[in-house]
Amino acid sequence: MELLSPAGNYECLVAAVRAGADAVYIGGADFSARRNAKNFTNDEIKTAANLCHLHNVSLYVAVNILIKEHEFDDAVSYIKSLCESGVDGIIIQDAGLLAYVRKLCPEIFINASTQMTIASTDAVNFVTKLGADRVVLARELGIDEIKSIAENTDIELETFVHGALCMGWSGQCLLSSVIGGRSGNRGLCAQPCRLNYTLLRDGKPVGKAMPLLSLKDICLADKLSELEPYVDSLKIEGRMKSPEYTASVTSLYKKALTDSISQSEIKKTLGFFSRGGSSEGYFSGRQFDKMMDYNGTEKVAASREDIIKIKEEDLSRRRKISFALTAETGKPLSLSARCDGFNAEASGEILEPAIKDFDPTRAKAQLEKLGDTAFVAENTEIKSEGNPFVPVSSINALRREVCAKLEDLICESFKKHVCDVNLFEKTYRKRMIPEIIVEVSTKEQYQAACEFDYEILTSYELSKSLKSDFVMCPAVKKEGENVSFTAPKIMAQNIGQLDFSHEVYGGEQLNVTNSQTSELFASMGVRRVTLSPELNIKEIKEITKNTAVPTEVIAYGRLPVMVMENCVIKSQGMCSRTGGFFELSDRMGERFPIICENCRNILLNSVPVYMADKWSDLLSLNVDVIRLKFTTETPDEVKRVINAYKEGLSGKTPKGVFDRITRGHFYRGAE
Repeated sequence: MELLSPAGNYECLVAAVRAGADAVYIGGADFSARRNAKNFTNDEIKTAANLCHLHNVSLYVAVNILIKEHEFDDAVSYIKSLCESGVDGIIIQDAGLLAYVRKLCPEIFINASTQMTIASTDAVNFVTKLGADRVVLARELGIDEIKSIAENTDIELETFVHGALCMGWSGQCLLSSVIGGRSGNRGLCAQPCRLNYTLLRDGKPVGKAMPLLSLKDICLADKLSELEPYVDSLKIEGRMKSPEYTASVTSLYKKALTDSISQSEIKKTLGFFSRGGSSEGYFSGRQFDKMMDYNGTEKVAASREDIIKIKEEDLSRRRKISFALTAETGKPLSLSARCDGFNAEASGEILEPAIKDFDPTRAKAQLEKLGDTAFVAENTEIKSEGNPFVPVSSINALRREVCAKLEDLICESFKKHVCDVNLFEKTYRKRMIPEIIVEVSTKEQYQAACEFDYEILTSYELSKSLKSDFVMCPAVKKEGENVSFTAPKIMAQNIGQLDFSHEVYGGEQLNVTNSQTSELFASMGVRRVTLSPELNIKEIKEITKNTAVPTEVIAYGRLPVMVMENCVIKSQGMCSRTGGFFELSDRMGERFPIICENCRNILLNSVPVYMADKWSDLLSLNVDVIRLKFTTETPDEVKRVINAYKEGLSGKTPKGVFDRITRGHFYRGAE
């Protein structure tokens, strides 16, 4: 198995290599999901790639955010530079970019990011079709689910084994985006989940304010033997952490892969950083309160002695080099070297006769003084004729020259060729007045919506008891979850739900933020795509200007801001099945409703997006469908909202429905 370590800066990269990492992942100045890390400039990426390759370590660069329309060309140019710099692989979230990169550079290794919410065999097969070489599985999967995926797919699998866990499914969290405009899908999560919240039941507190959404870090150092049959790469989280953390955790897992480790060794490593003492995450399934860090404990200080020791350790792999030195009186001193199929030669000044006898043992020792280079001497031959005088400085100079030439040859061999690509032609069509569709979650909402002449989209749970022609899929699709539909039309919310035995429409949680992605989904059979609710008006227009694919936006509703695998209610010793309406209240008094789906929570925004009085702006988007999304509303509120949008569409000024609303990201957008 590959051991994959994080590096947020060059010092961390060196620490990972010295600690024995098989591969390191980093981010550049742009397009990275850790934009607040120091990260690497383009020149530093080249230097990092050279360092890694000289030590037989792979380098992956994270381009793991959603790409907006106006950024796509710049993202492609950036990836071209990465390929030409010789990086081994790229970690990608955006589906359209992934498919594009596969055509752009057939040689590059592509990792489908965990931000793509890949949690099932179907999802893995989908990204395999796009051209991914490896999948970074969702952190919410347990060992049985990982095993099932491994046994039913052929692609390489990567899983997180150490570091921070998010309460929300990666790629499906808008909490930071909605609260402060800083999107986790764009690498700027402000981590509001680590703050205090109060659980409310029917409006009343059922406990004190504490970090109800803060999970302990994960540590699976003692579980590697169980993962080994099914996983190709073990990933350590931590691009925002210190070089000492990187080195200590990498060393621990390197030892765990080749030898046994004790609980005391694990505990010592957790001393460099751990949140709440760590847990095994979802390895054995949901653990509810056992996974939570309710004390807000962020760090345990390591001892000074441990820090010094870890800095001094060097487990990096050096390349074996063979030297052949030829020293003949009256001829130039010459040195040749071989390393991993590469050859280099250098020659020096003409050698004069020596007063003392030439000492081949001393010459050999001098050649093998390779210091902090990436080489270690495997075989050294010394040939001499006559009794030449060979200065030590000459040997050193030739050694440095041939080593430098070998380094250049080795690093040059990793550079990749890029192709000219035009995956999807930009097309445009003028839309008519957009249609309205109504999404409902309860039977009462459905009955209220039936009074209007609009297509109705029902939630999956509601479709179990109510026959519907158009059904919204669950928020995520996890391995082993059997989801079946009798409806002819479905709206997929996860790439693992793209079942084309139905008419398939793309939901907002597919994270479409550019026309390449919308064209990609359409080319695979998706009838219409919902654009990401994190886009503003200008960004939506940029997409619809460049695609003829039917598009949709959510113009009303409480947006899902977090999809949580670990039930926040059950973690507090309660269950929604016993009755009650649950919410989370933040320190500002905002209340976020909780919807439960099979012990999985959907956290909704505290206020609904409302645009009924902004129809001129909605019309300017040039989209095909406006969706009204109902979750917690009463039947009367459903009717009033639909009437407001009817009035707005007809050019009238609609009456207000709620005292408190949000315009979502239509005007401000998300960073």
